[in-house]
Amino acid sequence: MFLPRKINLPRKKDGTSALPVLRLNRAALIKHARRHGDESAAAISRTTGVPESTLSALLSGQRAPAMPTLVALASPYGLASDDLLKVRP
Repeated sequence: MFLPRKINLPRKKDGTSALPVLRLNRAALIKHARRHGDESAAAISRTTGVPESTLSALLSGQRAPAMPTLVALASPYGLASDDLLKVRP
């Protein structure tokens, strides 16, 4: 039987995780969407197939993007997935 070993993640002095938090690079998405004629969240949603509710949560920083969502957002605009990521301090 395989049991995963416990991994000790880096911690800050206050006990919180020291790992970076990845968020959607809102400015990059909007910039490239506008170049393709998508001026609203509804238009981006139609082009990418990402539901408006998901897009809203990503744009507001409430959610971290999953890889399939990043691919769906990046592909129609000719971007790589990592072009739409930023590290939140």
